[in-house]
Amino acid sequence: MTPKVTVVIPMYNSQSFIQSTLLSIQNQTMHNFECIVVNDSSTDDSVGIFKKYFSSDKRFHLISLRANSGACTARNVGLRRAKGKFICFLDADDLMMKESLEYRVSTLEQIHDDLIIGTYCGSETISEDIMEPPKKSEFKSSKYKDFVTSGGACPFNSNQPMFITELLKKTGGFDEKLEQQGEDYEYWIRILRLGYYFILTPYKLVCYRNRRGSTVRQNVLNHLDVSYRWQKEVYEDYSEKDYAFLYDKPLSFYKLQFDVANRVFEFIGMALASGKNEIDLVDILIEKLPSYKLFLYRYRNAQDIIMRGVKRQKIDINDVSYYEEKVKSVLQLYDKKIKNLSLPINSGCNDMWLSRNYKVRYNPKLVFLPHKDYHVWTISLLEGILIDSGIDYEVVDLSCHYRDERVREKAKELDINLIGYSNWILSQSPTDLIVSFNDWDPIVRSIIKCAQFSGICTATIVEGIQDYLDADTGQERHAYRCSDYVFLPGNFDKKYFADSSQNLSVMGLPRVQKIYNDYKNKVANKRSEKKVLVNCNFSYGVLEDKRDLWLKDVIEACINVGLEPVISRHPADKGQLYPEYVTKGSFYEELDKCKFYVSRFASGVLEALAAGLKVIYYNPNIEKVDKFMNPRGAYSLCINKKELKEALTNKNTKYNRDLIERFLVDHCGDLSLIDTSKLVELAKLSESTYNEWKKFKEIHQVLDIRTGCFNNIKVLRENLAASYSTGEVQNNDLVSFLKLEDTKFVGKLSSETDSMLREANRLYRIGKFKEAKVIFEDLIDSSEFYDFLKINIYLCEKQLEKYTYSQST
Repeated sequence: MTPKVTVVIPMYNSQSFIQSTLLSIQNQTMHNFECIVVNDSSTDDSVGIFKKYFSSDKRFHLISLRANSGACTARNVGLRRAKGKFICFLDADDLMMKESLEYRVSTLEQIHDDLIIGTYCGSETISEDIMEPPKKSEFKSSKYKDFVTSGGACPFNSNQPMFITELLKKTGGFDEKLEQQGEDYEYWIRILRLGYYFILTPYKLVCYRNRRGSTVRQNVLNHLDVSYRWQKEVYEDYSEKDYAFLYDKPLSFYKLQFDVANRVFEFIGMALASGKNEIDLVDILIEKLPSYKLFLYRYRNAQDIIMRGVKRQKIDINDVSYYEEKVKSVLQLYDKKIKNLSLPINSGCNDMWLSRNYKVRYNPKLVFLPHKDYHVWTISLLEGILIDSGIDYEVVDLSCHYRDERVREKAKELDINLIGYSNWILSQSPTDLIVSFNDWDPIVRSIIKCAQFSGICTATIVEGIQDYLDADTGQERHAYRCSDYVFLPGNFDKKYFADSSQNLSVMGLPRVQKIYNDYKNKVANKRSEKKVLVNCNFSYGVLEDKRDLWLKDVIEACINVGLEPVISRHPADKGQLYPEYVTKGSFYEELDKCKFYVSRFASGVLEALAAGLKVIYYNPNIEKVDKFMNPRGAYSLCINKKELKEALTNKNTKYNRDLIERFLVDHCGDLSLIDTSKLVELAKLSESTYNEWKKFKEIHQVLDIRTGCFNNIKVLRENLAASYSTGEVQNNDLVSFLKLEDTKFVGKLSSETDSMLREANRLYRIGKFKEAKVIFEDLIDSSEFYDFLKINIYLCEKQLEKYTYSQST
């Protein structure tokens, strides 16, 4: 059964309170709910408590983020996964009165206004030692909360509102760039400024826990600065900015109208009764009260107040009906003229409004999906070129779903702005081009598949080196075979794509080019003749069983010939040998200090060559990948310990700089510049429509629900194992991924529905897309798998479009 309401709880080290919080939800008088607990990488027993007491209740779901990301990110992940018609948020130390869901849902089910995004209730403050919610009590407040009547103040705590889920997803989510103070304040004001408003549920139905160690108490002045910032922002003018705000003028603009509305309407009535021209009066109304249809109509009955002014002129009682008609005529003329002038009216922040080249938060032409710190470094090297070319771009932070590979740390160091993954996915403005650095990871590959089926262009930059053929990985990744466009480091890599119909271009390897030019243009450092930089990077399950033997060979060889090894260990390398030689500095810091470089298969070989080190590729017959099997005079290739010692002691070995440069050019492109011409051209030519972006989001929503927002990597891997492309998406890739015969429906469908679904699946497989589409459309009212049917209908339409196009050409 589809849940009526979703409760989202961000949880981080909440073992002292989480059981009481979840019990207060479990004891709700409304039973048809789902509770999504988003574990933000807790290090205490919070997860253990959840699993012990609540995992058997199928209404409770646990999503674990792979990098600590903050409450905003956790709430957004829950929002993406939400299946309920309504949604609310609760902190992991707060409580709900037992009628909380029932009463707020009841309020929302009685409304018939597309501008109402949710309801809000009262909150009771409780102390740290209270573990059960008190009884509900009355809560007196204004019936409505909108941008004007909130006065720029934070209208409520994060636990007080309940939203219509579909509308909330259109507003972009909590801003993940914000610190852990005032993030809800900013979001509520943004929602209100978009034109939505809240209606009151007149009871105290949630509890806010007053804790001694709260964020506000620890950072009082910081909280003041944050509050001041958001209160000040409501007085800013957004009328000249590309934001989809219906309230695009400063708060003072609307507040003045709110305060003078009664007087204006009444005086208009008096003027009307005095014989003034109706058209002139309409112009005065538009001048004085241009926002009446935006919000004032909720608080002021224009017709009644104008008639009150008419009656102040002591008109004859027999003329009342006559003037009532004239007042209606004035207001009709007012409505018509406002529409003709395109002034904001109470149309709501709907799809048509949001698709008018406006943005809620972000409006990127191009989006990067970096995994690792050096991906961010590459983006920083491309930044100037993109800016000079007039290309808007954003860098999306995938860390919460992928893992912490120092993307955030590097972005901060290089002053690169990151946006949260959920903020991007929930954005209303389409992205024209999605650029990744890794298209085989199940998370990124899923995103690419969603984009391709939606008509959004995808590209991948090969950042570093790659075992394209999986000679040593022990996997079937089909690396870089998924995206529409592939930007290669050098001409050497083209041979791996001989059978591919993808669009290939050589971009070069930006970080190697930077190292090469930095080394070439600076005064050479005095390198230690005794130091050997040893790159230990046996990681991600690749040849890890060979690590210790390889490292012993290298370290013993260095010591035997009187050299000092300096081990640079890859962050994902789990080796424990020789801790006394492991450097505390970075790999790039050590490049400037050492004379020799010894490595297995790694992009460090190219970086060390660019930096002027004497490079030794040590492969004692453990690696099959052929990338460095032919040194071409650029470095030494050693296959046993004896050859390694000889290479380390042979000071007379001449490294020909010309041969090194030729090798680097073949593997890293033009060393003098980064050839981004094809990327810039692609970004400028790529264009996605609002409908394509909407389809992308719809498919992604199914993906989120199927996988728990990438929480179940096993599901992703199983469904994507054979899902790859060599230039175009295979017809059955996403159909396989979004299985029509989904196990979640087994035993839950009627025999008739089950038969229809299986028949539609069969028709799709044999290419009868039109007939399959008809059956899916007949089933669309079945709310339990509405999202899946929408996607399947879309897939049928896509196949029919392909057939029509092929026939026409």
